[in-house]
Amino acid sequence: MENVNELAAVQGDTTNDAAQKLADNPKTPSALFNISFLEKVLLLLITALISGLLVPFTANNIQSVKAKNELILQSQSKLLEDVAYNLMSYETLALDVSWYRSSSKIADDAMYQKAYERYSERMADLLVHSRINIIKAKNLASEVISKKLNDFQMKIFQEQDMPINMLYRNHGSIGEWSAMHMVNERMLKEANNLISELTVDLKITRPDSR
Repeated sequence: MENVNELAAVQGDTTNDAAQKLADNPKTPSALFNISFLEKVLLLLITALISGLLVPFTANNIQSVKAKNELILQSQSKLLEDVAYNLMSYETLALDVSWYRSSSKIADDAMYQKAYERYSERMADLLVHSRINIIKAKNLASEVISKKLNDFQMKIFQEQDMPINMLYRNHGSIGEWSAMHMVNERMLKEANNLISELTVDLKITRPDSR
């Protein structure tokens, strides 16, 4: 009987040792479950941390880009307004001078003199703004349109400003001023076309006109 009990005790000890070894073995299902669980928790924590940092960064980046785009659009709209105002102001002043000497029926020496004085007084200011607009266009518009603005300014000097001043100093005839008036009318049309090109270039048009 004692032998049987001793055998049972030995078997019990062996079973307990085996169970302990099984629990201590990292490859057992229980241990694997614990490791897997910890990995998932750690992954969730890392994900939460990254999301907490990334979401505000992304939101701030989107807001920054949006603000920058709005600023560029406002600057482009202002450029278009300034270019249009500057070109139309000059062409109107030039036409005003030639108009009062364009034909014998219209000729009015007093109005002609006043028109030329207005032209002379405004020319320097308009020239400064024109140069500023050309510089802005290099950053806000395409290279093609900025070059056209610069070329048109040079054309104004050659075909309008210099001839107008020369005719005034030399007391140009009605026929010469009539020819000058036709040049001014053509340049007005070209100025209108250039403004339209700038509008399209900056994409500041009605949706149905694109």
